[in-house]
Amino acid sequence: DEGRFVEQFGDEGHRQGYCLYKVGCKGPATFSNCPAVRFNDVDQWPVSAGHGCCGCTEPGFWDTMTPFEERLPEITIPLGQGTVSTAASVGRTVMAVTAGAIGVHAAAGVVRRVTKGTAKKDEIREE
Repeated sequence: DEGRFVEQFGDEGHRQGYCLYKVGCKGPATFSNCPAVRFNDVDQWPVSAGHGCCGCTEPGFWDTMTPFEERLPEITIPLGQGTVSTAASVGRTVMAVTAGAIGVHAAAGVVRRVTKGTAKKDEIREE
């Protein structure tokens, strides 16, 4: 998601723990919970050892996920860009949207009160 990819095994991105998609990780094409349960409840799994996911939980993976060291052609990265988001940036965005909504609600309440107040004054003057 962040656009930080390993270009080849052993490069600086690999040492930093960047995404292994470009060197053959099949994780984006799999529907497995390996990241949550650590590959059959084992402490080590391919990705934590520095290798990409080979998609072994997928039906027919020998035919659909090979060659293991190459990227799958039908998986695309949107616009070749990544998104860098952290809990802090998401929190700031949520706070800004919430503050904006509260501001709009408050302004609408003031406008409603002012228009009601003007209508009541007009009624009193007519009497």
